[in-house]
Amino acid sequence: MTGNLPVLLIIDDDSDFCQLLISLMDNTLLQVEAVHTLGQAQLIIDQERPHVILLDQHLPDGLSIDFIPKIRSAGGKINIIMITADLNSLVAVDARERGVRHFISKPCSFKTITDLVYSTLP
Repeated sequence: MTGNLPVLLIIDDDSDFCQLLISLMDNTLLQVEAVHTLGQAQLIIDQERPHVILLDQHLPDGLSIDFIPKIRSAGGKINIIMITADLNSLVAVDARERGVRHFISKPCSFKTITDLVYSTLP
């Protein structure tokens, strides 16, 4: 990722979802990177400080709720939007307590996602 545009990092194991979301984002307003595991996400976060992270809850190498402290320890103000099909309301409460700015339950519209992403840009 290069340039001066704000960076969106999508962390989701559904590659089709990621590709569709990338195609919906306006690449003149932000750079978009997608990864499918928490390990891959850590590498991107260490190299780039994303402005916004769209974070799925269930990933092949763990639960993202447990990954939030690692995002926070990277420094800077990273806005986190969690998106999940996990209907456990405690996840939403825990996510907010850990600093998640928005919590979206699947299924949802892509417009809802893109509107929230754009609302968090600097």
